Amino acid sequence: MADYMSVVTAVAPIATVVVGYFGKRALDLKPRVVAFMASANSVVMGKGLETETTINSHVLIIRNDGGLAARNVRITHDHFPPNISVYPGVEYVPFENPQGFTELQFPLLAPGQQISVSYMYFPPLIWPQINCDVYSETGRAERVALLPRPRPARWIVVLRSALMFLGGWGVIYWIAKFVYAVATKTPLFGIGI
Repeated sequence: MADYMSVVTAVAPIATVVVGYFGKRALDLKPRVVAFMASANSVVMGKGLETETTINSHVLIIRNDGGLAARNVRITHDHFPPNISVYPGVEYVPFENPQGFTELQFPLLAPGQQISVSYMYFPPLIWPQINCDVYSETGRAERVALLPRPRPARWIVVLRSALMFLGGWGVIYWIAKFVYAVATKTPLFGIGI
């Protein structure tokens, strides 16, 4: 048993690294489009004067969090206001879909790229009446309710990775020990199986 367990003890950390590396690559090698609302505002201009004008606006942020480029990212609209701004100035194409609604299509969203689309419009139109959904070739974008968090400090990332490595190593070690105990019908933790 000592020879087998020393092999498992030596191989488990290496297997943990290999499985973790290829598992992360498999999960990261696809586009992941997320969309969230950055702000929604209503401003009254000329308050207290003879003519008051209310202007509504909102900003929709679209980001590719994946490891591959997202192609043909589309924003669908129920009502398309004429005053929009896209930042940074990336290529996009407005077109009318078969249902008669206007869509904005972005041909390519690189990994890590983020764009913001700002809309300005007048009442009674409000932001839920404008944007419907965001799609790409890989499917519907994930709607995120909150703004993205800042990246954690480097030491937190290293500590988290080390703890995950140790946990993975421990799991592989105890699975191998259990399989050995079952195969050889030897006791595990001093208890017969």
